[in-house]
Amino acid sequence: MRITSFTIYNQLQQSLAKAMSDYSVTNNRLATGKKILAPSDDVNGMMRAMSYRVSINDSDQYKRNVDGATTNLSLTDTTLTSISDIIAKVKALTTTSMSGTNDASLRSSLSQQAAQWRDSLVGLANTRITDRFLFSGFRSDQQPYDPVTFDYQGDNGAMSVPIDHGATIQINVTGNDTFSYTPVAAYVKQISGGLNVHYTPGAGTTTNVEIRDAADTTVLDTFNFSNVMQMTDILGTAIGTNDTARMEALVDPLSRVQEQVAVVQSDVGARMSRLQDQSSRLTLNTNAQKNFLSATEDADMNETIMQLQMTDTTLQALRAASSKIISQSLFDFLK
Repeated sequence: MRITSFTIYNQLQQSLAKAMSDYSVTNNRLATGKKILAPSDDVNGMMRAMSYRVSINDSDQYKRNVDGATTNLSLTDTTLTSISDIIAKVKALTTTSMSGTNDASLRSSLSQQAAQWRDSLVGLANTRITDRFLFSGFRSDQQPYDPVTFDYQGDNGAMSVPIDHGATIQINVTGNDTFSYTPVAAYVKQISGGLNVHYTPGAGTTTNVEIRDAADTTVLDTFNFSNVMQMTDILGTAIGTNDTARMEALVDPLSRVQEQVAVVQSDVGARMSRLQDQSSRLTLNTNAQKNFLSATEDADMNETIMQLQMTDTTLQALRAASSKIISQSLFDFLK
């Protein structure tokens, strides 16, 4: 087979082009630290890398959701602790005020104390985080409790966020679930003097109260409330007027709403514990996915440096050989 000068030049050109391309690719791998620079380098590897990245992004978003939920529930837990403490103080104030022997000046002071506890409860129930109220349900831009009537202005919406594929967690508790006690069915309690107190569920979260005589036939007094703030407001008025029957009638509802706050706080604590566990799992998953991604697309630096040196040696040899071959011409042979 006759090999022409054109054939030699063409082969040299192709060899040089390939060597320069290999050098450029290897140099780029060294510069970027990546062994997959284009899908054509490793189609399957590129697809796996994309899958790992999607998983990492998902885990990062779930982690942000977990962190936000933890912040929300942590503030809720702290607020509930303060509320429980105040309810305990209101109960103690009720016991102190029920003696009936306090003079007008002391009753006025105790009544004012009840009003202060009521206002503290309203302030805590209206706690907000950034621009959202904690206890308003879906109506998080609406102050949950009216500071004058103490009526609930939120709703019963349960706000949840995703914390994993197919898994969500509720990040709020509502005012009605926390601060309102409504009996499931009517019940009766006997108080001092043989009087009978009837507690009857009303509309919504309202509890209707009737104080009857010892014979349980004549209604002596009636009132109602929808939440602990209204209970405390009624208590303050009763202390001021020395209405011991009303004070005593409020003891059982105050105890029950305090128990309800404790139950809600326990549930919040359980959710926080779940979030902590989930945060640890997400961190482990993210780290594992990052390791898989690194193993798939990251270049071995030592190996890459050796390849670059070998490619550079090959390129230099080709250039040297090419310069000698190309310099030869017909005149060189005629000398």
